[in-house]
Amino acid sequence: PLTIYVLPPPLSQDPWLVSRTNANAKAGHLPLDAKGVDRLISDAGETRVKSLLFRATLREVIQKYGDVEGRARARAEAHLGGDWANGSSPASAAHNSPSAGKQQQQQQQSGRPWSRDEAYTLVTVVVMLLGWMGQGKIPGLMAMDATTVAFAGVSLLILSRVLLWKDVVTESAAWNTLVWLAILSGLASSLKDMGVIGYFSGKITRFFASANFEPHTGFCILSAIYVYSHYLFASCSAHMISMYMAFLGVATGLGVKPLGAALMLGYVSNIMGGLTHYATGAAPVLFGKGFVELGEWWRIGFVVSLVNLVNFLLIGRVWLQFLDYL
Repeated sequence: PLTIYVLPPPLSQDPWLVSRTNANAKAGHLPLDAKGVDRLISDAGETRVKSLLFRATLREVIQKYGDVEGRARARAEAHLGGDWANGSSPASAAHNSPSAGKQQQQQQQSGRPWSRDEAYTLVTVVVMLLGWMGQGKIPGLMAMDATTVAFAGVSLLILSRVLLWKDVVTESAAWNTLVWLAILSGLASSLKDMGVIGYFSGKITRFFASANFEPHTGFCILSAIYVYSHYLFASCSAHMISMYMAFLGVATGLGVKPLGAALMLGYVSNIMGGLTHYATGAAPVLFGKGFVELGEWWRIGFVVSLVNLVNFLLIGRVWLQFLDYL
């Protein structure tokens, strides 16, 4: 069965900057002065500041909330260049730049030789890929942990001055991801080490053993519990390692065919990665960009998971029964 994804409409304003401006307004930190612009640009990070969407939204914010003396406007021009004040609107920046801007950039760069930074970046990426692929396969030379390879790659970029230390320090989204992912991963590991996950799985097993459910009804309830218990995990792999086999045993104990139960639990394991901003390895990186608010992420993640779960447990179940797998 098809898995449904919700695609948001194109953005006309930078959500992070809009949210930050609203927070400043509530805290009484407006009108915006030169120091306020400095803080916004520093907190936004170099990657976000380079985007046309951020620049267009900042221009709109300063026009509405900038100080009457013009210090905010002058400071923004000092950071972003004099042509910043005459740029396009947020809507045109968001909708036109991916096509027209990209095409113009390609025309300007066609035939241009690679810069030193581009060449160093390419070499570093190739070395990192070899390091990740060659773990334990090339004795001594590449028997490094994946994290060590990643740090080595960043170190090479810093030593070759492709990245400056200032770039690393000001990338607040990356530091935010690193800290919170480490905390949440550690929490999930601690829950497992302390026996909480095992206790939970055991309780579920005993409950279904004594509840005397009809096989397919019981399996639908079991699948839903399996998916939404992912709120306790910061990794899909850790979730499956901890609970997949236990729940598969419960499913076969209910009378569900082993192959169909194994396939269905495998299918629904793929729809729980969007539940939270820490549900899988890529989620904190995407959330750290600031385009989606925390509450919106959890709300949409839950709704989409419901749609996908119903899709798999109804349409998918009929299909597996037709194949005589379930």
